[in-house]
Amino acid sequence: MVIRPEYFEYKGFQVPRGQTFDEVFALLRTGEGDGSAPNSCEAQFPCSAIIVIPSLSFTIRAPQPDRPIKQLQYSLAPLKSTMAQEIYSPYLELLERTMGEPDSGKYFPERMEKTYHSSLVVYSAKWTLGGISIQP
Repeated sequence: MVIRPEYFEYKGFQVPRGQTFDEVFALLRTGEGDGSAPNSCEAQFPCSAIIVIPSLSFTIRAPQPDRPIKQLQYSLAPLKSTMAQEIYSPYLELLERTMGEPDSGKYFPERMEKTYHSSLVVYSAKWTLGGISIQP
């Protein structure tokens, strides 16, 4: 999947920024495991990579079906880290190679003291590219 300030790309479709949820859902829906609840403003689609990071899926969200998409969220695939690396390091290294140093980042060491859960955020970073905020 490619992300540019003016569009994001999925399965060969270039989806311009500003399109409504209904327009994007109709364009991207292929019946291959993608879906949305009736009258929903959220849909999930399978996705093998975002930029250079292996991923599982992405979700689009809008405030209403006839309003523009306001959020793209990606479920990243697990990456292996070495024993000397923090668990977020492989993701951060791939992103930094692609987008440079983040504008900001914060490590939450207290969250590592407890049992690790896949939904636990231990490092948060933010990039701003072409007016788009990227927070993996």
